[in-house]
This record gives sequence, structure tokens and C-alpha cells, in this order.
Amino acid sequence: MNQPILIVDDNPEVLEIMRLVLEVDGYQVMTAADGEMALRCLREGAAPALILLDMMMPRMSGWEFLDEIDRDTSFAAIPIVVLSGAGTALSDVGHNCVVGHLNKPVERTALLSTVRKCAPQARG
Repeated sequence: MNQPILIVDDNPEVLEIMRLVLEVDGYQVMTAADGEMALRCLREGAAPALILLDMMMPRMSGWEFLDEIDRDTSFAAIPIVVLSGAGTALSDVGHNCVVGHLNKPVERTALLSTVRKCAPQARG
């Protein structure tokens, strides 16, 4: 069984669209509505091949999620692609686990090419 892609975003429409795009392309997908839910997914399930992480979310932002990931070395090997509509540059993120950046709204072709590049083993 292939490792899933974990999408973390507080917008249910964004979650659904990204999930559908990735599933049609052969990926298994998990979703979380905020950083707290994403941490729960990581702690209770199998490690995903890749995390697509929105930065601006209520309860626990992407920044706070990254801080938690830095504290727990068991998650250090999971690559993370940051999703941001605020023009956050990859160099501004400053976390070793962050391997890419996608501007929101995320275009289908950019999403697929980034996931294929960052998690080639995840595709079914």
C-alpha cells in the first residue's frame, strides 16, 4: 500500500478539490482542517509520503504546526510543501522539512508536478 498525501487546509472546498485532483491521478489522500487535526493524523496513523500545508489556519496555523514537527524528530523525514496565498517565500519558512512552496489558489498542473517531484513513491 502506498503512503498517502496529507492535505492540511481550513477551507473545505480547497481540501475537496485538491483531494479529487490527487485521487484521480492515483494518490491516496488524507485531509485535515487545521494543524491540530494534522498532528493527530500523524500521531495516530501511518506517516504520509508528503504534507501539503496551508500556513494561515485557525486553532493551529501552519507556522505552529511546523514548530511542533521540529520538536518531534519522528516526523522529521516527512517532506512538507507550503501552501500560501500571502506570497510566503520558501526561504522565509526556515524549516528543514519544507521542500517546496505552492501559491494559492493552487493550479492543478503545479499541484501535480510538485507532488510527483516531492513524493514520487506515493503514486499508486
